[in-house]
Amino acid sequence: MSVAALSQRLPRSLDERMELEGIIRADASFEEYLLFEEQCQYRVEYSNHQIVAQNMPTDTHELIVMKTGWILNNLFYDQPNFRIYGSNLGIYIQTAGVHYKPDAVVLVEEPQFVFHKVKKRTFRSVANPYAVVEVFSDSTIHYDQTEKLPNYKLCPSLQYILYVHQHTPLVTVYTRTPKPNQWLSEDFTRLESAIPFADKEISLEKLYHQVVFSERPPHPAR
Repeated sequence: MSVAALSQRLPRSLDERMELEGIIRADASFEEYLLFEEQCQYRVEYSNHQIVAQNMPTDTHELIVMKTGWILNNLFYDQPNFRIYGSNLGIYIQTAGVHYKPDAVVLVEEPQFVFHKVKKRTFRSVANPYAVVEVFSDSTIHYDQTEKLPNYKLCPSLQYILYVHQHTPLVTVYTRTPKPNQWLSEDFTRLESAIPFADKEISLEKLYHQVVFSERPPHPAR
C-alpha cells in the first residue's frame, strides 16, 4: 500500500489529526509504516501489524513529560553513560515486530541502532533501551497497558517501565528481576513517596509539581 493510500485511512497533517478523537489504526506492513511516519506531522507507532495514530496530548500530559525529563537529567547529570531522550527516539523490539515512541527513554550505553532499508531509504531505530516512561492519556491507557506493556517486556535490554497517570498521583513501576522473563510491579500513590530507580530515587512530589488533578479515576479507556 502506498503512502497516498494510507493517507485515505489516516490523517497525515496535524490539523487533520486534531479534528479526530481517540486512537486511529490502519493495517500496514512495517515498511509502509516507516514511509508513512516520515511524512506524518504527529506521533505514530507500529504495533500488532498496524499503524497506531494516538490522540493529541493534553497540557497536563506535556507538563508531566517535561518534568520527567528534567528529573532524569538531574539524577544522572554526573553519569555520562546515562542518556535521556524524548519521544522522537523510536524503539524497535524485534521479537515483537513493534516500533514505539515512549514519552521518555533512558539508555545506559551507546545506542544499538537498527537500520531499516525501504525503497532506497534508510530508517534508524534504537534496540537497547534501559528504561521507558509512558504518561497515560485517556485514549491511550488501555493500549499502553494491554498491548504495549507485554511487548515492552520482550525487549531484553529493558530493566524499568514507568507508567504515570495524569489525573491522580499514581505511578506504576515494572522492574525486571534477575530472571529475564520475571517482572515485579509496584504502585506509588503518595506525593511524599520516592520511586527507587537505578540506585537513585524519583520524587513523586517533583514529578507532579504544578499538576492540578481532576476527579477522573485511573481506569482504562476502552
